[in-house]
Amino acid sequence: MKNARIRVLMHLIIAAFIFLWNYFLNYFYAQEEIPLLHIIAISSVYILFYLAISIFLEILFKNPNLIRAIVFLSYLIFAWNITWIIQEIIYSILPEIGIVLFNSNVPRNDTLFHYRIWDAFISLHIIALIYYVILRFVMYYLETKNLQKELAIKRERAEDMKYTSHFMKNIFSESFGQILLNNEPKDTRTKMDIIEFLGYILELEELGKKDSWGYSLDKLQCFIRLLRAHYGTESVVFNLINDGREINQLPRGLLLFPLENCLKHAYISPDYPINYKLIKENCTIEIECTSTTNHLKIKEKSGNGFLFLKEKINSSDYLHIMENTSNLKDYTLYLKLTPKYDAKTKIQYSSLG
Repeated sequence: MKNARIRVLMHLIIAAFIFLWNYFLNYFYAQEEIPLLHIIAISSVYILFYLAISIFLEILFKNPNLIRAIVFLSYLIFAWNITWIIQEIIYSILPEIGIVLFNSNVPRNDTLFHYRIWDAFISLHIIALIYYVILRFVMYYLETKNLQKELAIKRERAEDMKYTSHFMKNIFSESFGQILLNNEPKDTRTKMDIIEFLGYILELEELGKKDSWGYSLDKLQCFIRLLRAHYGTESVVFNLINDGREINQLPRGLLLFPLENCLKHAYISPDYPINYKLIKENCTIEIECTSTTNHLKIKEKSGNGFLFLKEKINSSDYLHIMENTSNLKDYTLYLKLTPKYDAKTKIQYSSLG
């Protein structure tokens, strides 16, 4: 609603500018007095075309490629026929409501008329571009201000948490946690990801909660974007195979755990990337995360973390196989989740076999 008010206000300001421009232009340079009603009429035509152009610009910059292509094609048709459209307005539509902007006793000079149409059309494009640039600047400023406020609130809440989970203790003990709690990212995407991820960490404190596959996957991808922003674009290699089927809800934070555990034991950089493979097929989920071992971190124990994860899985509708192996070079965590109840036969599995 606030964005709509800003747009309306800017359109009103530009509409007033167009009217005043035409008024003073005719007042100082017209060879004969032009009725106010005529100035209002021609200004209204200008404003109408300015609004059309500005809407074209907003759609072109904000929508998917298919919509952009359709709108751009429509715009080309509109621009190609602009002289005919203006002629119809001036010579057919306006005279019907008693507004005649031409002298029927003087022969038409179509060349000059078309030149003036294109001159005004180009000027309206410039005004529409100025509107769009100012609008984006204002929106960016307001969005940044709101994001900073929301980020401050999330960070304050995160710093006051008890960190009951293994996951959160590890995250905030790493240098990576500094970008979540202290560093101020410059780009809006990273700032939004931090807000989203901190909000999810607050949700992780709610024990026993479950999330849909789509929601869990979205938070995992948010986590990966943050890791890449901090350690480098190639620092996390993510492979996803998704058959698109509906599955039972997952324990909250389940997809994040293997990646966080790899992070705990690993070097992580574009030269030593973490490889995270996620497969969802026939209602079964397989996760494999591999990283290059950090000799200083390999001595740390993960027993509490695995107990925490198993407790989460045991309260879910899944049976599991979980293995973790490590040596002087690599650390690998493998997790397989199979639903306790077959979706078709409704028969409970006694084991994974």
